[in-house]
This record gives sequence, C-alpha cells and structure tokens, in this order.
Amino acid sequence: LSNELEAVLYSEDFEERKNDEAIIQHITDEEYDFIATLHTGDRQFYFRYVGKSLPEKYRKNYCRIGVPIEYSGSLRFAMKSWINHAEWDSFLKKTDIGTILKHLSQEDTYFITVSGKRGDGSDCWKQISFSWLDGLKKWVLIEETDITSSVIKQQKELVDRLHTEQSLRLEADKANEMKSGFLLNVSHDMRTPLNAILG
Repeated sequence: LSNELEAVLYSEDFEERKNDEAIIQHITDEEYDFIATLHTGDRQFYFRYVGKSLPEKYRKNYCRIGVPIEYSGSLRFAMKSWINHAEWDSFLKKTDIGTILKHLSQEDTYFITVSGKRGDGSDCWKQISFSWLDGLKKWVLIEETDITSSVIKQQKELVDRLHTEQSLRLEADKANEMKSGFLLNVSHDMRTPLNAILG
C-alpha cells in the first residue's frame, strides 16, 4: 500500500442558493397562506408550507411542518380560529373527504370560498383548493389563498353599479313624469278649443 491520501474538494455558491430560496419564499408568501397534503387513507393532514400571512399564534401552536394532524381536528381548529360561525356547517360539508373525492372524480381542482375574521377583527375571505397530488390518488394537495382584496373590489364594483342603476332609474322616472305632464298639458290645451268648436 502506498499510504496516499485522496481528497475531493468542491465549492458551492451559498449566496446564490440563498437568494434563490428567498425568491421562492417571497413568491410563496405572496401567493399562499398555507400548502398542505391530506392522506385519504388514514385521513392525516400535513402542513408542507406555512405563510407569513397566518397569525403568529396559529403558526406557532398548530402549523408544524410535516407533523401529522388528524384532518377533522384541523377543520375544527380552523373553525374556532377564524371562520365565521354562520359558515361552520357549510364549511364542514364542503371539506368532508367524501365531498372532496366526489368533486375530484369530476374535476381537476375543487375550490371553496370561506369568510372569516382576521386576528385584528377585520373581515377576510379565503379560497381553498383541493387537487390530486399523485397518480394513485392517495394524496390530496390543499392550498389556501387570501382573496380578500378581490372580494372587496368586486363588492365595490357591485355597489358602484347599483348606484349607477339607481341614478339612471331616477332620471328615467323624472323623464316619464315630464312626458306625462307634457301630454296632460297638451291634452288640456287641445280640449279647450275642441269644446268651443263642439259647443
């Protein structure tokens, strides 16, 4: 034996990798509240990504990445944490595994919209999507996004449209009144000479 030592050296640009990770993190934070998976067999729910938009207490106490959570428990936690009480029954029906599987047998992605309250008490709307993660159809991918700004924009547009329609209706009513008044006056003006002629 020659007692020679062999070594392999390589270098990696950690700064570039760190920047790429920061970009991906930023994009994901902007797009998603969380990304999770649901195993349809044992009904275990796993957080895969948790965004900064979720309240701190929610992230600290509940959203442990990769740790299995009973799916029904995750639904109850969401209801108690932020979902409007009036929507609880509807939310449970829409997020039932049977309902999800039924929709996914007919469409690629199943969407639901849920309203609730943020930690500061302001209204919020979330869209939750369900889609198959694997070809064997054992894992469902669940993504929650905040659509509050879109909903508020749509509500404002609807209110503006209603105001415009009310204004147009008032103008039409006013025009009808003027037309009726004009016809009444013309009718009266014509009746007087006709009465004289007939007399």
